[in-house]
Amino acid sequence: MTAVEKLEEVSKLRKYLDVAESALANATIIGRKPVFNKFDVVAMALVSKAFSVARACLLLLDNGFEDEAYGMSRSVVECAWTLRYLTQERGKIESRTWKYINYLILDKQFWMYHAMMNAKDEEAKSDIRAHGEELGLHDDPTEVVGHWSGKNGFGWIVNQMEHPLDGPNTNVAIKSAEYAVDYH
Repeated sequence: MTAVEKLEEVSKLRKYLDVAESALANATIIGRKPVFNKFDVVAMALVSKAFSVARACLLLLDNGFEDEAYGMSRSVVECAWTLRYLTQERGKIESRTWKYINYLILDKQFWMYHAMMNAKDEEAKSDIRAHGEELGLHDDPTEVVGHWSGKNGFGWIVNQMEHPLDGPNTNVAIKSAEYAVDYH
């Protein structure tokens, strides 16, 4: 692919992202009270992360870092899979959302532990402890075991499961091809 062709492709990606962001902004989605509707908070955080990471990928592409952009783009796919899994069954949205939130807390505990182990002085450790107390964390890394969903091979499994937004012509072969293209 020539340099001009690459610029054209990046321009197409940028336009697509602009249209998607604009459509979302124009939808004027207003989240319900976070105290009662954790899914709204999680969903909007994942969508926001996906747009931010996609914008970062475009910056990498603009500057000739195609491999790095590709690696980072996998995070966008993971955001989509997480949203897909959370919304696959209406009756499980709340329980799956809480499972995801609880995992995020445990993940912070995991990294808090490692930050404490690598902090060089007591002042840094004190700051880490204070931040952990604000979040209600303790420094136990052993509570993080496996993927938050409890599914090994999360991406593949979620991609193969049925979803209310799947089109009428979706089948195992199409889903397998989408997985291959989107993630590999």
